[in-house]
Amino acid sequence: IERVAIAFSGAEALARMDQLNPNLVLTDIKMPGMNGLEVTRAVKDRQAPPKVIVVSTMDATSYGEEARLAGADEFLSKAKISTDLIPLIARLFSSSAGAPATGERQ
Repeated sequence: IERVAIAFSGAEALARMDQLNPNLVLTDIKMPGMNGLEVTRAVKDRQAPPKVIVVSTMDATSYGEEARLAGADEFLSKAKISTDLIPLIARLFSSSAGAPATGERQ
């Protein structure tokens, strides 16, 4: 896994995606400008979109469903990010035909 960019707003995230074409996007629900759900919808409307994991400090039950409805592949509570993020990414890419090839960025 290689981090290729950090964005501080939804608009910045979308602009960086155009430049970098990542395999995976992590987005927070609360961001300046576009929120993470809006970013997720915009990302998933693209041709051959990357996987999207929405993260939040908010309640996983209500926001998790909203994230899925927006097109997110997964929702993860920030309280569990240190223990669950890497296994979640591994599961997302090992279970899909679109798994990145060796050396490809995630």
